[in-house]
Amino acid sequence: MHLNGGGILLYNGLFYYIQNDVSFDQYRNLNLQQAAGRVSLIQSFKLPYKMKAELAAVYHSRRLSGANTLSRAVSQVDIAFQKNDATG
Repeated sequence: MHLNGGGILLYNGLFYYIQNDVSFDQYRNLNLQQAAGRVSLIQSFKLPYKMKAELAAVYHSRRLSGANTLSRAVSQVDIAFQKNDATG
């Protein structure tokens, strides 16, 4: 999505469901189920003096990551600046 002032906003989401049926032996069965997802948002800005900025945020929900392992939720935010010094 283009914004006034030349900025761009990008949104991306992925949601999914996992069913993990595991049999360790004939006496030990495990049936794990979980809904999980990932969301990212990127916003870019034009700044004065031929500069640009970008803000990115990502969130991964808690999810199954093995036969009986749950990974914790993780999030991050990144900020970047760029200046164009090229002449011509």
